[in-house]
Amino acid sequence: YTSVTGCATEILNLTITPRTYNTITASACGTFTWTTNGATYTASGTYTANLINAAGCDSLVTLILTINNSSTSSITITACDSYFWNATTYNSSGVYTKTFTNSAGCDSVATLNLVINNSSSSSTSITACDSYTWNGVTYTSSGVYTWSSQTVNGCDSLAALDLTINNSTSFYLDLDGDGYGSGSAIVSCNVPPNSVSNNLDCNDLNININPLAAEVCGNNIDDNCDGQTDNNCSVVLQVHFYLQGFYSGGGLMTPVLYNNGLSTNPTDVDSVTIELYEANSYNNIEESVVGILKTNGDLVVNLTEAEIGEQYYIVIKHRNSIATWSKNPILLTPNVIYNFDN
Repeated sequence: YTSVTGCATEILNLTITPRTYNTITASACGTFTWTTNGATYTASGTYTANLINAAGCDSLVTLILTINNSSTSSITITACDSYFWNATTYNSSGVYTKTFTNSAGCDSVATLNLVINNSSSSSTSITACDSYTWNGVTYTSSGVYTWSSQTVNGCDSLAALDLTINNSTSFYLDLDGDGYGSGSAIVSCNVPPNSVSNNLDCNDLNININPLAAEVCGNNIDDNCDGQTDNNCSVVLQVHFYLQGFYSGGGLMTPVLYNNGLSTNPTDVDSVTIELYEANSYNNIEESVVGILKTNGDLVVNLTEAEIGEQYYIVIKHRNSIATWSKNPILLTPNVIYNFDN
């Protein structure tokens, strides 16, 4: 400039650089470190920093900061056998976590406190007689049965029963060991000692008496347990006598049947009827058979109806002649010989 006196002149070249201002907006999760001043912030707010700009003047920087928080959640679950959570199936107890992004864009950590209780199963094999009661149900046939309940932890408990039912049978003591029993029935699914499944023995103290035994003729015993004594036993009865008018001497008779061409046997005399009457009644005939009398006076017949061990009168009837009776009743045995000449 030029002074008013006109003396010295001074020139000032002046440049004024204004102070600068700058504002920035930021958001962060949890904390934010501002690189402008190296400070770390944990809360939302407006923060400033005084700097020197390139012109060497103050530069005021303002930070408008939003701090968003991460989030957490925790659940406790008790499940049976397995649990499906966030696309994953878990089969054992434990603490599991999953990390997501919340609405603010920050981490969201979910925690699962998981208790896994296992279901239970069991199997039992039982053999029973006639029926078996299991869990309040009575079963009468063989099969595999199941029962569902819950454990103390509330999980399924499945029980299986493999059941075999044997039906009871009546058995009878076989005291003589002949395969046939008698007496009262013993109802059981298992064969009792010394027992059989029939009661057909009529004398369980004698091994020789049973339904398969042969009838012994003449012993007055029901050997084959058919309710009859000496049944189906034939008696051989031999009687000796001579017919008046046929006797030719020397202890022989004329073979009339043979001589007349009515027999091919030269010892055949004639046909004679033999009748047996009950000892206590002259009117009750037990059996009647016809036999051929031989020249020596013998006549042999087989008796099938009269009972061995009983007494009978033996009666001879020849054509129109008077019947001849034995003097006394004769005890019938398997082989009987009676001589009317005595």
